[in-house]
Amino acid sequence: MTISKQLPKFFLFLAAVFAAVVFIFSMKGKFGNVLIQPLSLYPTILSPIPFSFYIFALLLVGMLGLSLFQFFPKQRTNKRLAKSRFHLSASMLLFGLWVMAWCYDLLLASSISAMLLVATLARAAMNLELRAVAKPSEIWLLRAPTMLFFGWATFLAVVNWATLFQSLKWNLKWLSPDAWAILLMITLALLSLWICFRYLDLFFISAVVWGFVGIALKKGVSVSVSRTAWLSIFVMALVVLIKAPRKLLEDV
Repeated sequence: MTISKQLPKFFLFLAAVFAAVVFIFSMKGKFGNVLIQPLSLYPTILSPIPFSFYIFALLLVGMLGLSLFQFFPKQRTNKRLAKSRFHLSASMLLFGLWVMAWCYDLLLASSISAMLLVATLARAAMNLELRAVAKPSEIWLLRAPTMLFFGWATFLAVVNWATLFQSLKWNLKWLSPDAWAILLMITLALLSLWICFRYLDLFFISAVVWGFVGIALKKGVSVSVSRTAWLSIFVMALVVLIKAPRKLLEDV
């Protein structure tokens, strides 16, 4: 195999390593604020507990595993992987950009980066052809890391924009903060359920559930917001529990 054909694979691997290094540095405060600090600097109703952000460690391990998975001999002819490789690489670079903008308190830049990250991961997910039959190795080493990152990035984008508006002290006069938060949570839950049923994917919704748990466990949230979060978690988790056994049987 020529070097030119191997370069995209190495680029994805280096992009994943770059994202992991940036994350580690951000947790040590190398980019101004620590990664979880903006959550307390500009607290919003939709901000999860700081512990929720540690899911990045798991997600980045998954992306590193994905970047190594592409070197497996049997993946040389995997067209789905080949089609998604560019967008996966771009998403890792955008993640690094988001981390630095977020930690340096450049919330507008981080909000835009978060949206671009979501769009890039969405395109990668489409290229993975989620409804196509795949081997367990592809499901767990390719689809799972991509869709988990996609789900968390989507939740993160909403939190980022809410944080930006909070920093600007922007409020809707005709809608209370609690009502606005509830509306966004319901929208996120419906989007997650749509992706689950439309693309037969359980990973995206699992990441969103994790974000909702972070909101529900936060101290000081109103009863209406807490109940909405727990109800959404219950519905989404129930769907996962019902569909997971069927999904496993279909993939056997």
